[in-house]
Amino acid sequence: MMNVNCSTGRLMHGGLAVLLLCLLCMTMLTPAQAAPSSSHDTGDEVTSWLRQHAVPFTTAEPGSSDADLRPLAQMIGSAQVLGLGEETHGTHEFFAMKARIIEYMVQHMGVTAFAMEDDWGMSQGVDNYINGGSQDIWSVMLNDLFITWRTQEVKSLLEWLRTYNADPAHPHKVHFYGIDIQSLERPTVDGVLNYLRKVDPSQVETAHTIYQKFIGDNQNVGGWSQYKNLDQAGKQRYVSAAKQIYDVLHTHQAAYIQHSSPQAFAEALQDARVVVQYATVVPDRIQQDYALFSADHLPQATDPSSYYWFLQRDVYMAENVNWLQQHNVGRMVLWAHDDHIARNAALYHINGVTIEGNMGFYLQRWLGARYLPLGMTFSSGSFNANFSFSPTSYTIDTPNPYSLNGTLASVNLPRYMLDLRQAPRQGAVADWLDAGQAFRTVGMYPGTGKDEIYTPRQAFDIIIHFQRSHPSRMLSSQASFFGTLYDNANYIILGIIAFIALIIILVALLRWHYRRRLARERAFIQKLRSSPPATQTTTSS
Repeated sequence: MMNVNCSTGRLMHGGLAVLLLCLLCMTMLTPAQAAPSSSHDTGDEVTSWLRQHAVPFTTAEPGSSDADLRPLAQMIGSAQVLGLGEETHGTHEFFAMKARIIEYMVQHMGVTAFAMEDDWGMSQGVDNYINGGSQDIWSVMLNDLFITWRTQEVKSLLEWLRTYNADPAHPHKVHFYGIDIQSLERPTVDGVLNYLRKVDPSQVETAHTIYQKFIGDNQNVGGWSQYKNLDQAGKQRYVSAAKQIYDVLHTHQAAYIQHSSPQAFAEALQDARVVVQYATVVPDRIQQDYALFSADHLPQATDPSSYYWFLQRDVYMAENVNWLQQHNVGRMVLWAHDDHIARNAALYHINGVTIEGNMGFYLQRWLGARYLPLGMTFSSGSFNANFSFSPTSYTIDTPNPYSLNGTLASVNLPRYMLDLRQAPRQGAVADWLDAGQAFRTVGMYPGTGKDEIYTPRQAFDIIIHFQRSHPSRMLSSQASFFGTLYDNANYIILGIIAFIALIIILVALLRWHYRRRLARERAFIQKLRSSPPATQTTTSS
């Protein structure tokens, strides 16, 4: 028995010695034999740099202390046009933060122009509202803004701007501008027609006849059904007709200015230019939408010509922003999707034209350092999309860890701002910033969007990142009634309580009055019953 135990002990000691020897050999392996992948090293270095340079801030909600926005103000510096992007068109944090930045820049950084991815003609109603016009806020929200902006966040911002502009202590008023051309509104057409009535009435009938082709059934916005089945020649006829009026103005520039002013002429010419822009891109969009899109089917474009309208639209939006800057609207905040404000270069030869990039690309070319793109991103959470059919909430639970969103999430802060211009020009961080990264973008259509390739440093100067997102607060389509209830809920509840209390008091008073009257009647009857009957005297005749 003892020999067995000794043998067992020797075996255990021997096994332990072998195990220790194996561990020793593993620790002595050369780095080449046991080194982790270089991509892991790169990721660690990028995450480390992000954590060192991320600037956290307290909240996205307007109305709080401005102290945490001062670092952002330093990042923005003297930029004349700040492009405020958004990864989705339906995220509360993006909209609230944009409102907060706009309020800050209006109060402290001299911003007097608020431009938005909204139609050129629509913008006049919004501008009238924030500058004291009689139009009510619900009419503005429902008629003068894209459906994506019909949210409580945007409504609150417009109400804030109206209050700001109404204050006599603020001599420099803020004005609102739409830069998009997805529909054609009567204010744009009327701008040209009214100008021609003043400077050259002989051209009004021709212009009116041509422009009527773009306005469907005398409604406020351009009709779309007439573009449904156009061939290329048919589309070109619309463009040629729109250019005819633009050329009339351009040809008679000197004479027209003599009868008006340089500013009045410039505004009329720009309105005519917007009609040309609309005539150029919208027929392509309508044909694509009618032919391809439905609520449950969103095809991927395989030919750039299938989304020509989107690419050319970006160029035109950049044109409109540049026109505003040339005509002294002042320092501007530009609200649009990340896809538009980013500086994305891409060369396309479509429909006889060359397109080199998106809106941000052209703004960078024309404005240089005066343009600064600020992208907004998120890691996970919910947001609204499917605006073309019925706004719906979608959720992304976790980002792709190898995507731009996933890397930004590795900082593990609730929210932060990051100045990419502070990054090194060489090394792992530079390689990551200057290489294409998968970036999740969500637009108007159903679903959780798609990954696009963004080069971070080329696309953005600043990124504001949120770890979690929530859907934007959509207003009811019956906003003119229910929205009023929403805004004044506390007062309405108090009013209902006061009304009920008044009814209760009134009923109590009536019951008290009735009981007192009943008591008096009973007392009177009792008194009659207790009194002796009256003696009757009969007189003989």
